[in-house]
Order: sequence, then C-alpha cells, then structure tokens
Amino acid sequence: LFSSLKRMNVGDLLKLTSYRAYLQKKNDASYNAVVFGGTGATGQYILKELESSELCKKIVVVRRSKSEGTINPKIHEVVWKDFSPYLLEDAEKRKTYCENVTNEEFETYEKEMETLFKDANVLYIALGTTMKRVNRNKKLWLLIDEDYIMGAAHRVQQYAENLFHVSLVSSIGADASSSIFYLSAKGRVDDAMIKLSKSNKIPTVSIFRPSFLYRDTESEVFPWYLKATNAILFGPTKNYRATHTKDVARAIVVNAENQYLSLSDQEDTRVSIFETNNIHLLASNSRESL
Repeated sequence: LFSSLKRMNVGDLLKLTSYRAYLQKKNDASYNAVVFGGTGATGQYILKELESSELCKKIVVVRRSKSEGTINPKIHEVVWKDFSPYLLEDAEKRKTYCENVTNEEFETYEKEMETLFKDANVLYIALGTTMKRVNRNKKLWLLIDEDYIMGAAHRVQQYAENLFHVSLVSSIGADASSSIFYLSAKGRVDDAMIKLSKSNKIPTVSIFRPSFLYRDTESEVFPWYLKATNAILFGPTKNYRATHTKDVARAIVVNAENQYLSLSDQEDTRVSIFETNNIHLLASNSRESL
C-alpha cells in the first residue's frame, strides 16, 4: 500500500548491539515522550522502560485516573476521565459521546493539548481494550481501539513542534481487507497511522504486531501454556509465539530511541513493521547490549 513501508530484518536488529556505545556518543541527546495507554499490559512496561532510560528526559502520560503511590520525577501525569472530548473529531460522534460539552469547553481542551504536546519528540500509543471489557459491544470497542488511537495520534502530531517518531502497538495479522472484525479494524488503524504520519511528514513510524501476549500474574495459568507452546512453533509459525508484554515494551522503546538517534534529513516517512519474531529478537538483543 505504501511504497516506503518495509519490514525490519534481522540484520537491522543486530545493528543495535552497539546501542550503548551509540548512546554514549550521543550523550547530549535527549527527548520528550508522550504515552497513551500507560496503564495497560504493555503500556505500563513502556513507562518503566522510559523511567530507566537515560535518553528520555520527560514523559507526559495521559490516563483516565490518577496513579497511586510515588511517581517518577520525569513523569508528568495528565488525567482525563473521559477521552472523548479531547480525541474525537467526527461531528456525529461528538454529538453522541460529548453531548454535554460546550464549545467553550472544547476550546479549553484544545489549549490544554497544545500546551501538553508542543514539546513532544516521540509518541508511544498502547491504547486498547478487549471485547470482554466492553461486553462484546463492537461500537464501544471501536471507539477505544480506533477513534481514540487515531485521535491521540492526530492531536499530538497537530501540536508537537518537533515530533520525530511514532510507535504503535497493533496485532499480528492486522489487515484492513480481512473478513475478521478485529484484524480488519487493526489494519485500518495501521494504514491510517501511516497515512497521517506521512501527511504530517513525521520522519519515522514503527508498528508492532505481536501475537498472543502474556504477563506475570499468579492467578493466571493460561500464559504458562502459551510459553510452553513457543518451543514447538517453527518457521512461519514463529510469528504466532506468545510474547511477554515486558519484551514488547522493551523492543518498542529501544527501537524508538534508535530511530530517534539515527534521524537523517529524509524527505519521506520511514515506516517499519515488527512482527513477533523480530520483536523477540529485538528484545533479547537489547537485554544483551544494555
């Protein structure tokens, strides 16, 4: 669909073995991040990676509720109880989900976003929910996994003065032409993200398409089964191996920082797509090098 879209190969990933040395050479470099979805399974690990990053100096985290406990000094927490007034742009959807919001309030929200996002250099989007959480309501699921994601991307790209990179968490098999509802929606978002970033001349975009995700939860047994099946998946089926959300987050942040440090005066947006196999390689390689 897009001529500049490419898949990262193993050779590209292995170049990151010199990542620490590269950071030391660029010790005067730093960036400001914006994170949407910081409370989710992957997003919370993205935050942890950014907190420990020597390169990331400021993190604007947009969330629905205030976090508990002590917050890292580099984090600027923004609480929006309802994302709709901020992120919805479609007039009909605004009527449906923002019927009690006045024009004056919309203007206030716009000014708030301009202030929040103007210094952003890297955008991380890990927004999403499950059908179970929205009681199988497809309309509500699309509001979160499509409208909010694209709204977040558009708002940050609209107000950021020097946005260099966008990272998006998608799904294995994402394809706008798919007959499967979930994969079709994810594919539409991926395509729209690339189109939006190209129109705004964002230098680099990375889309991560993991398969099954798991995290350490004592009450869950199923993730252990997913990890066990990894050993029997070979060849093309490797992309369907289970991945720990921590590894996805690590791959996302290391890739974004590498992209940020290797920026060039290119005219076209450089798009990279990482599927499960390459996510595993990038995450394991970053552990060794960092």
